[in-house]
Amino acid sequence: MQIVHSIRLKGPWDYLREGGESPAAGRIKLPARWSDCFGDWTGAVAWTRRFQRPTNLDPTERVLLCSPPIEGLRKVLLNDVELPLPAEWDREFRIDLTAQLAPSNLLTIVQQLDTATADSSTPAPVVLEIWRVEA
Repeated sequence: MQIVHSIRLKGPWDYLREGGESPAAGRIKLPARWSDCFGDWTGAVAWTRRFQRPTNLDPTERVLLCSPPIEGLRKVLLNDVELPLPAEWDREFRIDLTAQLAPSNLLTIVQQLDTATADSSTPAPVVLEIWRVEA
């Protein structure tokens, strides 16, 4: 396979915190420090970002979600369907999204952290990579 194009999903990202603390939801451009977003709050956060299906995809092209390691990663969803995570999700990983893409998509990354371990970790911008499969 050969990479053809990449699209950085920098933001803004919406977030929704589990629990009733205020503010429970908001919008932020990533990457950002956990403490800058949430102070000393501990818990789970669902980060969401909308994106459009890349246009003019050739039948030999695949769209992969590429992510750096995400501390405390619980799950990744595309259009509310949980994606299987690679066994080594604590490293950079790629997930083929091609078959699940709709014209408009919602990517959700759920992260569980506490302030004792979350000095600087929120999801860094993930990337959509378009790869051409060689015949």
